[in-house]
This record gives sequence, structure tokens and C-alpha cells, in this order.
Amino acid sequence: MLSLRNDIFISFAHLDNKNGWVDAFHESLENWLGILGVSARIWRDGKLRGDDVFSDEILDQLKHSALLISIVSPNGMRSNWCEKERQRFQQYAQASGGFRIGNAVRAFKVVMTPAEGDAHRMLFDTLGYEFFQKDLQTGRCEHFLPTETKFEKLIDRLAQDIRDRLKSVAAVASEPAKPAIYVAEVPGDLQPDRMKLVGELTAWGYRIVPRNPLPTNSLALRATVEAALAEAVLSIHLFSDECGAIPDDEEKSIPAIQYELANARQLDRIVWIAPGAQLHPSIDAVLHAGTVEGLERIEEQTVEDLKEILAAKLNGLDEYASSGAGPKLNVYVVCDRRDNPFSDDAVDRDHALQLKSYLDRRGYCIWFPPGNVSDQSERDKDHIETLKLSHAVILYWGVAQERWFRGALRALTKVSTKRRNRPFVAEAIYLSNPPMLQKKQYRGHLDLVVDQYNGFQPETLRPFLERLRKAREGVVQ
Repeated sequence: MLSLRNDIFISFAHLDNKNGWVDAFHESLENWLGILGVSARIWRDGKLRGDDVFSDEILDQLKHSALLISIVSPNGMRSNWCEKERQRFQQYAQASGGFRIGNAVRAFKVVMTPAEGDAHRMLFDTLGYEFFQKDLQTGRCEHFLPTETKFEKLIDRLAQDIRDRLKSVAAVASEPAKPAIYVAEVPGDLQPDRMKLVGELTAWGYRIVPRNPLPTNSLALRATVEAALAEAVLSIHLFSDECGAIPDDEEKSIPAIQYELANARQLDRIVWIAPGAQLHPSIDAVLHAGTVEGLERIEEQTVEDLKEILAAKLNGLDEYASSGAGPKLNVYVVCDRRDNPFSDDAVDRDHALQLKSYLDRRGYCIWFPPGNVSDQSERDKDHIETLKLSHAVILYWGVAQERWFRGALRALTKVSTKRRNRPFVAEAIYLSNPPMLQKKQYRGHLDLVVDQYNGFQPETLRPFLERLRKAREGVVQ
């Protein structure tokens, strides 16, 4: 969350202050806020410079302002400087509680004089405060001058609205800001589905990137995607039969490029494939390239199903973001050498690494047995010591033989019996590939069983995570 050193940033075209109108507006607003008991910190650039000069100082002041007042006129609408200030403020506001708070926005539109064709009315999608009155017959404007009562009355109303808006910003800015989610651009057939997701995520309070349509130029496209991904904690990619547009100087489509760049950053990624879709070979190739760590692939499920899965994943991310206040819990993944991703004998490293990465990102300390310690007595000693410090245990069974699993289950049962004064907060059997008939008979031996035969599916870990969450909050000590 950014520190907001300014309450108000006044944006204006310097040509509009030739007769001192902006000076008078600033002074009157400050007076009325004082009368209302608001000691507002107002920043306005008093230096005369060309409209295209956009200094670092202005950016810094804008970034740390709670509200924007945009003084609008034909000059202000034409000014590149003023337009940049409006755009940048909306971007910066996302990092300090959001540009929109409830039904209101953090920008006030003060219309000094109307733009041609009333083009100013579209700004911020708000009515604004019009310091003029137009004659409907002649179309001429009567402007409110600083010496007139109408000028003072309108500033009084503006000041009261600013007072209320500052309270709303202070309340929201004190809450932890939710992270940004990258929702990849899609071909036309998936646009309605993407908009549903964007609407849902926005309603949940998350920032959505990219904020604007992606450029089609190759270099600009990649730079824009990289910048947006750098803000995000998760990327969502929707795919169907369509390949998507291919920019000039590129061999891959825009959907493929976005996934490739998210993969390269090792960002958490959710891939949803429309039911019945036959992926284009170029898309399929990109999805199979790179690492599977952090990837959750969803097939033959609806967008509504995707929303539920997404809600569970984001709840986990929110827990992790607030986990600093709770204790660091140790989770011990007990497994055979052939299921241990850190052993030279490992058969399927990717699945176990996905489990570790998923729990790591939620703030838990994950332990595996030592990967390549050959001495059995050393392994047994390490196992006992790790159990002592662990709060929860996952008994992982993938390619290991049944006799190994039976021995590990018996040992865990004995340890659990001895720890009755300090029980594990959660114990789970984790069944990974390959599916074997023998595995079914052990489903009742622990009350938590996680089936993972169809690839890594984080939603199946929900009951286990719920116990960890309660333990971390101190419900279980």
C-alpha cells in the first residue's frame, strides 16, 4: 500500500490560469475545506512549462495523492500533459485501494468551460461540477467568476463531497490491497467468457491486468505483457479451437505468447480449455513446453466450475498474503525414494514438486525426506526428528510399493498415538499416479484422503488446507 502524502492533486492546463481562475479556485477550495474541519494537503504544479513536459516530480506527487481534481476546459482536453495525469492517476490509484470505491471514483471533474461537442462529459463517467451556465437558445456560456456567489456555493458543495470521499479512501487504504490477476486476452469466441471472469474478479476486489487492449506490434506487445505479468500473482488463460491473432514478426499467436511469457516467469497459471475444444497444434505445443510447476490445467469443465476453482485458489493466496501474523507451520511429506523429487531415483518429480510449490506459496514450511542419504539408520533418525517438529503430515503414495506404504502408515499411527498431548493438526493420505487397486483399501485408515490421479488438482486439498488455516490462526495450538 502506497503512502498518500497528498490529499488532493489539482491537474490543470496552465493556459487556463492566465486570468488567475485556477489560483482563485485553489484558494477558495482550501478555505471551504478548512471551514468544514478538513486540513487538506493540496498539491498543484505552479511552474510554467510546455504541455508535453511530464516531470518525475509530477509523477511522484500524483502517485502519492488520495484524490485528483481535473480542471477541464478545451485547453485541458487538448493537453497531453493533463491527459497523462488523468491516465496515470487511475493506474496509481489501483495500488492504494482502487480507483473506484463503491459507486464513486477518486477523481473530481471541475468543468471551467465546456469542451467542443461536450467531449468532457465522458471523462471518468461522472457528471462533474460545471462552473458555467449555458443558454439553451444561444448556446453561449455564462462562466462563474471567483467574485460571484455561484462560484463560492459550488465550491462549498465540492468541498463537502471531497470531505466524504477522503474518509472513504482512508478506510479502504487502511485495508490490505488485493493483488493483481493477469487475465490473458483471448480470441473473439472466448471474449464473453473472459468478461465474465473479469467481472467476477473485479467484484471480489482484485485488480485486473492488462488494463488496456494489447498492442499488435511484436516488441510493444511483449513489453506490455511482461510489465503486466510483473504486477500479477496469478495468470488465467482461456483456450478453444481458435488460435488467435498472430502479430507481425511473430510465429506464435497472442494467446500463445502470453502463456509462454507467464510460464517463463514461473508464475502460477490456470489454463482452462473449453469443453470439447481441439487445441490448435501451436497452442498445444506451447502448453507442453517449459515447466509444469505452478500450472493448473482445467478441461471438460464449465466457466462456472472455473470460477469455483479460482475462488478456492485465490482464498489460498489471500491466506498466504496475511500469513505473517500466524505461526510458521511445518508440513512433512513422507514418501518413498521413488516419489521423492529430490532423490536420484525419483520417477515422477513434477507432481510432487507441484504439491510442494503450492504449499510453499501459502506460507507453509514443507519437508521431504533426505533425497540421497543411503544409510538406513541415518534416514530413520532424520525421519524421527522431522516428525517431532512437524505440525502436519502427508503420507504420499505414488509409484512406491504397497509394502512401503503399509510400513509408513503403521509408523505414523504409532507416532500419532504417542503424541496425544500434542496431536498433528492434520494427517492425510495423498494418492498420486499410478492408480492401483490396492490403494483403494486404505482410504479409511486416515480421515483425510486426497485423490490426485488426474494431474495436480489443488481444490482436492481444501479440507487439509482448512485444518492448517485454523491451526495457523491459533484455533489449534
